[in-house]
Amino acid sequence: MRKITSILLVLCFLSMSNSAFSGGDVPRLIHSGFLPLPNGCIMFYGRLIWDELENLNRPLADKHFSEFFRRRVKEFPLQLTFGRFYVQTCTNNIGDFEGIIPAYMANELYTNEPIVFSSCYDPNFYETRVFNLPKAPSYLIVSDLDDTAEISNVLEKMKLLENEFLKNWRKKKSVPGIPELYRELVYQNYPEAQNLLVFLTQSPIYFGARIEGFLDLNYFPPHSSLLSRMGIKEDFFDKFFHKTHGDADPLDVFQYKVSKFYTLLRLYPDLPVILFGDSGQKDPEVFQRVIELFPGRVRAVAIRNITWQGIDSPRYNLLRTEVPLIVWTSSQFLKDCLKRLGLINSGNVNPGSTNPGNQNPDNKYPDNQYPNNLNTGNLYPVSGQYDDPLSQFKHTFEPITGFFSHFLNYFHWRLHFAQ
Repeated sequence: MRKITSILLVLCFLSMSNSAFSGGDVPRLIHSGFLPLPNGCIMFYGRLIWDELENLNRPLADKHFSEFFRRRVKEFPLQLTFGRFYVQTCTNNIGDFEGIIPAYMANELYTNEPIVFSSCYDPNFYETRVFNLPKAPSYLIVSDLDDTAEISNVLEKMKLLENEFLKNWRKKKSVPGIPELYRELVYQNYPEAQNLLVFLTQSPIYFGARIEGFLDLNYFPPHSSLLSRMGIKEDFFDKFFHKTHGDADPLDVFQYKVSKFYTLLRLYPDLPVILFGDSGQKDPEVFQRVIELFPGRVRAVAIRNITWQGIDSPRYNLLRTEVPLIVWTSSQFLKDCLKRLGLINSGNVNPGSTNPGNQNPDNKYPDNQYPNNLNTGNLYPVSGQYDDPLSQFKHTFEPITGFFSHFLNYFHWRLHFAQ
């Protein structure tokens, strides 16, 4: 326990010394994303943080903890330009933005046009993203990240902390066979149709760049990512000033994930759903609640067994009676089960991957390179504007005020997973 506390304290104070008092002056996208809607429109989301001008060419994914102390870019006009069209929006008082691209404009994105993020307020802000999600998916695939797609060692405290805060994202490992399996699921009916993959995780939004770098490095298929509003400012500062995010408390795993599922599945009322999770956290209980809220929608549930609880475990009693349940340790076993359920076609070829599985066997990536395919997505119900007479005061002191409260909350949250 003392070792864990010491590691976190050192990391936190080093980050504070490097970033909390730096007065960053360039907006950066810590996370951005898209979701294609059934009516042909495209929803986009994201968050902006301030960064130093000299760091403009340095990937945010290479920063381990300093993102938590960056000031959020608030009330900042934003323009998305693609092809002949553009749409405009504005960040709110917690740094988030969202908007809708109308259907007649959205067709421009399916021609592989890059999306340019810019602003009339700051000529230094210019970032591009690629939209490569399916226009009319046949299935909605929702997956957890930690210990379902990425090896995080949630049940081992020291390894978990090492993976989260110390390990370079290029050296993280994916669960063997899962990137290939997800590619087969996404490109099931290619080129006529594809399926929509969404990663729903409790990881903080400040890890967004690192998560997308990891997923791209390991050749996961096009996807959206739903991240939590967990952070120093969110856990203390926003609560102190009564800023509501519209999210359930991210420290409550069950309530947070159920609320995200509720919002996501209502966006796609006619799509069947496949759920992937693991036994280390609350995924089986969350999936059971989702099945109760949306009867008849879930086609299969797959649980990676990291607690050595077999399919006959009492925690799966209700799931077994509702939907086809797969409790697996081998990805080949999982794939065979999905084939028997008709969810994967035998011999399906992934057209979207440039890696057949052997070009990067060690999951390593050159330190001076960074993946450019940053197709992401998140589901953040952005709240309205706030009357904020103390804006200047809070901008100055918000990196400091919630530090110790957030440290205790975040530490408690991670240890709770390991119990």
